[in-house]
Amino acid sequence: IPGKTGYYVFNMSRKDMEDLFRVRKLIEGEAAYLCAVKNSVIDKGRLQGLALEFEQIFKSRSYDKLTSVDVTFHELLVQGANNKYLTKMYQCLREMLYFNSYRMAYVLQHYSVDEDLISLAGQHFAIYKAIEIGLPEMARDALYAHLDSCISYARRHVTY
Repeated sequence: IPGKTGYYVFNMSRKDMEDLFRVRKLIEGEAAYLCAVKNSVIDKGRLQGLALEFEQIFKSRSYDKLTSVDVTFHELLVQGANNKYLTKMYQCLREMLYFNSYRMAYVLQHYSVDEDLISLAGQHFAIYKAIEIGLPEMARDALYAHLDSCISYARRHVTY
């Protein structure tokens, strides 16, 4: 905090978390759509590698790399949209994206994982495939489904 000294705890309320996911759906949904429209611009090899790594994290239930893989995947989508305004808006969320992702990884590491959450493992790959094939609506819908799964899990398991 400017002009202050000491340590401060960052916190996110349930409303903050839900608002963050709503904004993410708007930005990332459009980004996924644009990536599929201009699928020659995005680094599809890197996107595929991150999707496969994300899937492996859930299969092995070893969540220590979850945040770096997940945030990088979503950032790559926004960068691949090649829209400076989407990128600037997304950068404003960066601190909260990392905070939320670290909190989700902690919950996954320390508590039981719902079987329906295992569907997250393939959702990044579904987004990647829709972009690779060039199906914009499918890419956007796959991203929406992914974020809906994340928010649903957070509502049930993350305390605020």
